[in-house]
Amino acid sequence: MNVFIIPSWYPSANSPIAGIFFKEQASYIAEMYERLNIGVSLWGQNNAQYALNKNPFSTLKAFYNFGKNRKLTQVTPLRDNLIELFTPSLTFEWPFNVKGDNIAGMINANFANFESYQARYGKVDVIHAHVSYPAGYIAMALAQQYKVPYVITEHMGPFPFEKFLLRDGGIHPKLALPLENSSKVVAVSPKLANDITDFGFQQPVFIPNVINEDFFTPTYTPVDAPFHFFTLAMLYPEKGIDDLLEAIRIVIKNKQKVVFSIGGGGQLLQHYKAKAKELGLEQHVDWLGEISRSKAREMYRKCHAFVLPSHGETFGVVYAEAIACGKPVIATRCGGPECIVDEYNGLLAEVQDPQDLAQKIFYLMENYSAFDSDRIRKGFEDKFSKRAVIPQIIEVYKSLIK
Repeated sequence: MNVFIIPSWYPSANSPIAGIFFKEQASYIAEMYERLNIGVSLWGQNNAQYALNKNPFSTLKAFYNFGKNRKLTQVTPLRDNLIELFTPSLTFEWPFNVKGDNIAGMINANFANFESYQARYGKVDVIHAHVSYPAGYIAMALAQQYKVPYVITEHMGPFPFEKFLLRDGGIHPKLALPLENSSKVVAVSPKLANDITDFGFQQPVFIPNVINEDFFTPTYTPVDAPFHFFTLAMLYPEKGIDDLLEAIRIVIKNKQKVVFSIGGGGQLLQHYKAKAKELGLEQHVDWLGEISRSKAREMYRKCHAFVLPSHGETFGVVYAEAIACGKPVIATRCGGPECIVDEYNGLLAEVQDPQDLAQKIFYLMENYSAFDSDRIRKGFEDKFSKRAVIPQIIEVYKSLIK
């Protein structure tokens, strides 16, 4: 079977974490199914060398790089059955704008990648796009040209992003058309599947994001003071860090022997540090900044529990990584976590409710022995491991070929 994968975003030198889950999923499929050939199509997603923005110097540099390399398709083998194909296209720092997004250039780059893939492996059987726009739109163009079925895995949350909503409440055609014409749609949470269906699109199949059970592994953390919570997120407002800090202020009034390690970068890091200082939390909050995957694994394994009070999640990979390490989690009822968190592995707080969040933190600390690490890990393996998720994706591919 030959599969052509189109990710809407992807790791690059200047953005090494963006789209890492798309890259990892492709790698896991190739690892588990050696007779399946995968090509990942790249055109400069998250790559500053080809990005147009408000900086005249970087924009000129992007035009120069594109002019020099636009006719080149680079092939990078990652395994015998997995390659990355890169043909550059000029991109915008924003992936969609009604005034222009160079979708024609992105489609042309993918045509070149597609031809290069077929020259190496033969006819493509299935196109797999991650996110309806731009990847789904590109997949639709390729499918029409080459008569190949395509599937979209939707990760967008909330669905749709506000920029795709029309004044009449409908969805912009660049997002709607790929969903309408795809052979199948996959959603990474039941909540996202329902949101897509509510707009009149076909009922998606629910297949969660996959977590590497061989990388994220459990370890025993002695239950001693201080009790250690870990948080990991890009520090955007919707991640609820303000709510977490307010909850910590409530908690430390009664529980002095508790610490919170918060990992993640972003423009709001200094804002949150200042707020923590203002609330008198310096002795209880440790700011880690942006951290590597290896460091994240270390922190999951060192902590007693994970907490992130997001305002909205389509899935919530960090929660699944935490339970992979056998640690209980505190999340919010914000969409994705409801399909991850259960009575055995954690607690759900109300969204934007620091008081309720503080109560959940208190409860977990007082009843920590009730959360069995082995049972948490087993639940993870049954739902979100490579061995649980990847075969579901393969079945989707097979159904499209039939």
